[in-house]
Amino acid sequence: MPKPQIRPDYAPLPELLREMRDRAGLTQRDLAERLGMPQNTIYRMEQGIRRCDVLELIDWCRACDYNPKRAFNKLL
Repeated sequence: MPKPQIRPDYAPLPELLREMRDRAGLTQRDLAERLGMPQNTIYRMEQGIRRCDVLELIDWCRACDYNPKRAFNKLL
């Protein structure tokens, strides 16, 4: 399946998602369990294949013990 076209200003988000998970020392599977979603969803979000909505981003931050405000500031 080809990667969907995403807006250029969306591109930093998948990188930030991976960075937060890595800093927390979590595998994709660990994070998926914490968030109650399939591991392949984590993979797809980190690859930019699947979009991450604002509430999912906040949950992701909390699961990785990362301040959501800091995450939003990095994206702005």
